[in-house]
Amino acid sequence: MLIRPCCICDDMSYFLNNSIARKLTLVLLFTLVVANVAPTLYIPSSEASTGHHSKAKNDGTGLGEGAPGYINHKHVTKSVHPKSSSANIQNGCNCVIFRLDDVQDYWLNGIQTTVMDQFIQKNQPLSLGVIMAYTGNDAIIVNKVNQGASLGLFELSVHGWDHVDYSQLNLTEQTSTLQQANGAMKTLFGNYSNVFITPYDTFNDNTLVAMNSLGYKIISAAEWADNYPRYIADGRSNIVDNYGIYHLPESIGFVQYDNNTSTRVPNGQILATVDSEIASQGYAVITLHAQDFRQKINGAPIDVLNQTEIQDLNSLMKSINSKNYHIRTFNQVIQFKQGIGTTTTLASNDGDSGHKETVTAKVLSVAPHEGIPTGTVTFGIDGISQAPVKLESGKAVLDTSTLPIGQHSISAQYSGDAKFIASTGTTLIVTVKQTRE
Repeated sequence: MLIRPCCICDDMSYFLNNSIARKLTLVLLFTLVVANVAPTLYIPSSEASTGHHSKAKNDGTGLGEGAPGYINHKHVTKSVHPKSSSANIQNGCNCVIFRLDDVQDYWLNGIQTTVMDQFIQKNQPLSLGVIMAYTGNDAIIVNKVNQGASLGLFELSVHGWDHVDYSQLNLTEQTSTLQQANGAMKTLFGNYSNVFITPYDTFNDNTLVAMNSLGYKIISAAEWADNYPRYIADGRSNIVDNYGIYHLPESIGFVQYDNNTSTRVPNGQILATVDSEIASQGYAVITLHAQDFRQKINGAPIDVLNQTEIQDLNSLMKSINSKNYHIRTFNQVIQFKQGIGTTTTLASNDGDSGHKETVTAKVLSVAPHEGIPTGTVTFGIDGISQAPVKLESGKAVLDTSTLPIGQHSISAQYSGDAKFIASTGTTLIVTVKQTRE
């Protein structure tokens, strides 16, 4: 079976000659065969034929690799060109979806979690493409995914059971593996997913038939591989294919991979594509991978975080927000109905009558609309953002009892959700008079 390479292994050098890695791989293969699944481990011929293999790292605690199911993924994209639009949509979602592909155990886990943290710290949504056969044993990855999901920030998407080209599987195989992947998703993270981010960026009609039979609603593949009408986020359209599936393909990658080379796409080029896509369809999809954020020595990647690329990601997110675009998930985009306005107000409890000193942010829908907003609120204390707090019945509470004596400015920013628009509260000044015992 000839599989179009989507993942180029820059340093998959340990895998064949290392005896421990071979044994661990055999354990994985046996497990998957028992489950009636035939996994495909992608090893590019350019590396497999060299005979050069370094020692695998398998402690699962840092940026190393070598665990069962490890896949050194690289993503191949087409050449990126901003798409022209003959007619711009009005009052669209103006949304950007960041999708982080190839989430899995014991592989660049320090980099994976650092990328996830950028979104958690900024109270911004992120769609995770999780390879379910290779996820569940690495506490570093599982805990970070659960953290973002519990805050309502991470959308968990299936990135296959095993990372295989679904266009090369028959209908029975596609149905079986997509069902198995979502079963594992429910067991591990508590909920099923309705989003399928396709491995190798490809699919066929059987993929859509299988998705329909299993309750999947959204597919995200490569733009060049998806010839179906794509979803338009204008608040009025409801464009699906004949199988009831929404198509939201990738617009551009943070890094472009061609053959054996990788090239960082400049933020300016990414933003130009985002502008074009939003003008024509109301949203854009940007693909990230953990390996996008590795350092390189003499052009060869090493498993060390590249802080410059992390800074560039933060700069990109800042530029997107400065354009009054909104970072959203796939499900939030398809649920866009031109949004209901909200107001965020702050009130303090000074701690009298034995109560703890707190500040409460209350988020309400703008009249005449009704409903209780969900999502999170990010409080700021003296200009420093705190960890997002999940709304409960439209309220989020900040404990101020441990602040130093004196005046402090408290701000609050509501994240918005699929129905309600983000809003910012007026800054509140609180005075801490004394430390309470």
